[in-house]
Amino acid sequence: MRENNTVLLWVLFPLVLMFVFWRDALRLMRAGHGVAAVLTVLGALGFFGGFLLPNLGSLLDHVELPAFFFTTTIAGPDHSMVALTGAFGRVQRYDMDGNFRAGWFAHTGGASGALGMTTDGAIAVASTRTKEIELFHPDGAPAAAPRPFSWTGTQEPRVLWPSAVKVDGVTLAQPVELANPPLHVLPVLLVPFWDPLVAWLMLGLAMLLMRLGRRRASSHPPPQA
Repeated sequence: MRENNTVLLWVLFPLVLMFVFWRDALRLMRAGHGVAAVLTVLGALGFFGGFLLPNLGSLLDHVELPAFFFTTTIAGPDHSMVALTGAFGRVQRYDMDGNFRAGWFAHTGGASGALGMTTDGAIAVASTRTKEIELFHPDGAPAAAPRPFSWTGTQEPRVLWPSAVKVDGVTLAQPVELANPPLHVLPVLLVPFWDPLVAWLMLGLAMLLMRLGRRRASSHPPPQA
């Protein structure tokens, strides 16, 4: 029950803030700042979308999201490749030709994650914030309960090397790092709704256009009757 309430809070809070931005966008539209209004809507959707997407459950299992920035890719089971993207903990599986097959979210707690494989073919995702490793089957179904892990060295792991990462009851395989998946049209179009940096740029550009519009309006007052 408490977990459901937490998920509901993580969904409702960004939605409320997003609708506040959209209300301001409507005011901009009514004031004649159409481009600024559109950028505000898209920027708000992009910034808060990253908090909403991981809570959509299985709705995005067959939707390819951007996997070409802050992404680690390794060879996966059954001649596939597996990519882990950024703090959102998005795991995506591709065939060796780069064709998207499935995707799901790991519970990284908003921190960067590390990707690896076990000797029995499970996909392992470690979170430096939760201090746990999650194990998945190739279709994204949990392969085992999350387990605590430890690593040697001062840098946080990006790839789960067996010599540096220790997990009780799990034997990690030697990972094979690969180039990130090729660019596809849909993930490129979704970048504004996925990367908060792009969203901030959109919101900043909207504010700049709004100020320029106000300056032009003040320098060209309407003629008096």
